Amino acid sequence: MLADATNALVDRGVDRAAVATRIEESTAPIDAIADHARDHDAVVMGETDPSVTTFVFGMPAEQVAERFLGPVLVVQRPRPTDGDGDD
Repeated sequence: MLADATNALVDRGVDRAAVATRIEESTAPIDAIADHARDHDAVVMGETDPSVTTFVFGMPAEQVAERFLGPVLVVQRPRPTDGDGDD
């Protein structure tokens, strides 16, 4: 999955050397993202579907933004079309 994300960024013109990926299982994901973000200029995250957890704790991007002083960009996934042609 990380390789696919890296390749997608490279295909869109991002320098492969500028993409850092890492997997850590010992830290909560939000904490790990915020901790590693300190070494970077910005954080780019994919959007998440709302759930009970997000209603209680907030969206993951908001949680990262509370811990990171730089910009947090949320990328929306393509919306499915309903097939009626009124996109």
